[in-house]
Amino acid sequence: MDPFCNICFKNYQAAKCELFCTDCQHVLCQECLKGRDFCGMCNKKCRLMKISNTMPQNMKKFFTDVRPELTGVIKIVKFQDAQRAIGANHAQRILKEYYDSKRRLEAIKKEYDELGKEFAKVKQEERSSAGSNRGSFSTLRTPQSSVSGNSAGTEKKR
Repeated sequence: MDPFCNICFKNYQAAKCELFCTDCQHVLCQECLKGRDFCGMCNKKCRLMKISNTMPQNMKKFFTDVRPELTGVIKIVKFQDAQRAIGANHAQRILKEYYDSKRRLEAIKKEYDELGKEFAKVKQEERSSAGSNRGSFSTLRTPQSSVSGNSAGTEKKR
């Protein structure tokens, strides 16, 4: 990026003038500064740093074209976003399976409870039925066996 004066718009490369960067983030040429110790853009008292090849690296980066670096960063961001999306989709599928399983389990528990109640009702009916039928079956007699092993009512052959 070619810096330029924010007041008169002189370009550093074209005019070959000295430019200064202020700590309030403005760029001013020597003519627009006119020996002042405040910024000609915002009128704040400021410190100045001459823009040159000898300036510290952390300041040079503000005047270096970062688009090539951004291209690589954008590829990385797109890759990471795609990975996050894959992970999020997987998590949503797992969560959906969990809630589906939970609903099925609740339905099975409900059916189990209903069957348990039905079973208890049938058992109660059987007990009631067995208790009331006990007296009527007690009058029936089963054929008794004789000592010799023949049934009652059969004749012995001689």
